[in-house]
Amino acid sequence: MDMTRWISHATAACLPATVAPIGFTAAGLPVGVRLVGPYLEDLTSIDFARRPGEVTEGFFAPPGC
Repeated sequence: MDMTRWISHATAACLPATVAPIGFTAAGLPVGVRLVGPYLEDLTSIDFARRPGEVTEGFFAPPGC
């Protein structure tokens, strides 16, 4: 239930939101950021979300997944 308050702001405002992987914790778990774009600009947030992978390790599934 704690996570719903993080998603509710963009959803209530009808804004597109995309999650981008930005790295890994010391334990090897993936870490991401949530990007919120302008109204009706879904492709903008998707395009922006792929860019961190160009300068970080990108995303790969943790071992055992």
